[in-house]
Amino acid sequence: MLTSQARGRGWVTKLHYQSGWSEYRFICTVIIYEPQLKGSSHPDPITDTEGDRLQLDCSAVGNPSPSYNWTLPSATGSPFSGVIVTIESVTLEHKGQYNCSVHNNIGTVTVKFNVDVKENYMYIILVVVSVIALAAIVFISGFIHLYKHNRMGRYNVRDVKR
Repeated sequence: MLTSQARGRGWVTKLHYQSGWSEYRFICTVIIYEPQLKGSSHPDPITDTEGDRLQLDCSAVGNPSPSYNWTLPSATGSPFSGVIVTIESVTLEHKGQYNCSVHNNIGTVTVKFNVDVKENYMYIILVVVSVIALAAIVFISGFIHLYKHNRMGRYNVRDVKR
C-alpha cells in the first residue's frame, strides 16, 4: 500500500510492506519564471508579396504557461490570441505592425513584427499581355479580311490566258 501527503514544503510518501512501513521524504520544487521567447524579440522586417502566405510565430516558454495577445494592424481585423498568426493570402491592407504580448503571472514580454506587402505585378503583366495578344488577333483578322476582300474578284480569266 502506498500513501502520499503534502507536509510543509515537501511530500511524505509511506510504503507498507508485509514486514512493516517504510517512510520516504522528498521535496518537490516548482520553478516559476516569466515568459522567454523562442525567437528574437526584435525580428527583422518581413516583406511579402500580395497573395503570399504570412506566418508570424511568437512562441515562448514560461512557468506557468504563457498566454498570448496580438494587436494587429487596424485594417486586419479583431485581436488574435494564439501562438502563431497565419494569413493565407496577404493584401496591401495587411501591411503594418503586429504586436505580440506574451504573459503569465510572473512577467510579460512583447515582440513587434513589421510587415510590408508589395504589389504583385504579375496580374498587371498578365492583363497587359492579354490585351496585346487580343489586339494582335484583331489586327491580323482584319488584315486577312481586307486582303481577301481587295484581292478577290479583281482577276479576269481572259487576262490570265494572254
